[in-house]
Amino acid sequence: MFLMDKSNQGGTGAKKGFYYQDYFATLLVTRMLLDRNIKGIGCEVFDDIDIYHHDNSITYVQVKTGTVDKEWNLSELKKPRNNIAGTKPKPQSSILHKSLQQDKIKGVKSKFILVTDKPLYSSLKYLQQPIESRVDIESHKKLAKQIDNALGKKFESLNGNRGDYWVNNTKWEVFYDVDHICKDIDLNLRTYAENVLGKLLSINQVRELGSLICNESYRKSQVSKSSGNPDDKTIYRQDMISFVNERIKSQNSEPKVYPKERAKKIVNLFHENSIRKCNNYGYKQTFEFSGYRYNYIVEQLLSWIDEVIMKPDELASFTSIITANEILKNRLKNEDIGKVISKTIYNSIIRTESDSQPIPMVLFSIGDKGELSFDSVNIVLKENSDDELWLSTVDLIRDELDLIDAIDNCVSKIIKLIVDDIDFARNTILDYKNDEYLYKHNVNDILSTDKGFSETIERFNFSIFLVYKCTDYDSCTTEEQLSENINSYFEKTIEKLDENIEITKNVRVGVYFIPIPCCDTLVNKFKEKVGALC
Repeated sequence: MFLMDKSNQGGTGAKKGFYYQDYFATLLVTRMLLDRNIKGIGCEVFDDIDIYHHDNSITYVQVKTGTVDKEWNLSELKKPRNNIAGTKPKPQSSILHKSLQQDKIKGVKSKFILVTDKPLYSSLKYLQQPIESRVDIESHKKLAKQIDNALGKKFESLNGNRGDYWVNNTKWEVFYDVDHICKDIDLNLRTYAENVLGKLLSINQVRELGSLICNESYRKSQVSKSSGNPDDKTIYRQDMISFVNERIKSQNSEPKVYPKERAKKIVNLFHENSIRKCNNYGYKQTFEFSGYRYNYIVEQLLSWIDEVIMKPDELASFTSIITANEILKNRLKNEDIGKVISKTIYNSIIRTESDSQPIPMVLFSIGDKGELSFDSVNIVLKENSDDELWLSTVDLIRDELDLIDAIDNCVSKIIKLIVDDIDFARNTILDYKNDEYLYKHNVNDILSTDKGFSETIERFNFSIFLVYKCTDYDSCTTEEQLSENINSYFEKTIEKLDENIEITKNVRVGVYFIPIPCCDTLVNKFKEKVGALC
């Protein structure tokens, strides 16, 4: 964070009458919940309100109510405001000058928001347009020239900027009263609850949550600047997300079908390695005395398999896999059980190690779409960056002697997917996923084939996931021995990936290995358990 102005002028001592400002600060906090590019809202740290962005820029917000009688024009904007009876107005004390004066921190890009309870007149209306949508060059030039004249010939910010910069980076918002602000607060809270958490809130719940956030905004603004600690006057996004999530989850509402909290893991990570953009992971389960924990794996498979073999609407209708045993039985009749087991273990890893949402492959078994070169799809949600799409191919290898051939086959599928089928895959996923059952994400823009794959390549991750029988694996086998075994196969995978195209230099690839003593035993125990249930 930055050093703040320690003057209390205009701050705590002048707080009376700033009710409108507290509501607008609350609105900004609710916008922050939905905008991962914002990391915090400062309450009277530099300006009335500050918005801190992850790109190290700051938006300075001035809130002006009761300042003009009818409407804002350029004369009001440039009028000196520090008038003392019997003396000349203090130069460069206008709202315009004060705004641009905030552009003073070296290396930090400054942006500006003006918020008023009265409308704009004439050329100032240009500033109400979203900055990214402004295309009227003539209106821009006209206003920038007017702002330069209003600033005076010699005035510029400490960073050397004048009217053109200010116009390019200023947004003016008009809310006639706090009721209009509250409507936007309510909308943002509902949107966050429904799209991000999958919760529906009543009117009273929304209003109560908004009031709590407003109280926090007011409390932060009341902290004296002389304390010298900007953190005490800042509401951070991560803290507010934790607070809002806890508050909303405590209220009984319907969740999305893929809960964010799935506690039990099937296997545990013990090995990591990487070469260029290719990451290698090794997972294992333990022995109890001399016996491998097949039964534990099977039990956990049954608690995860619903996300793999059931459609989202089916998950919304059934409360557990037991009540959906007919679906389980019928689907597994036509499936390769080894591949189902591998898909389910992989899904459990992605879901417990990241904030992810699966797109069940059962959706892609409907209709005539041709052969798919992937076995698993996951949307991986990112807190402070764009969400990602992970496409994977999986298999279960019953004999280690067949593992090299399996690697070759999986690598061929991944290369085909990347080089030949990626547009087909993107269109297929976009057509068949159902966002109604998913938490809010932004992968649709990379699924659309309007953009070339190379333009979005950093938001894709391709994975090879293999469960295989490891020869001579028993309770005495050490993790070091398993790592050596996995490393040898990882190196062969790299060689195959880069055989004709340098895949690992350009594309993110994950290679997962799970060695187990006997794949046949795991498959048979799983079949027995499923038969008993169904």
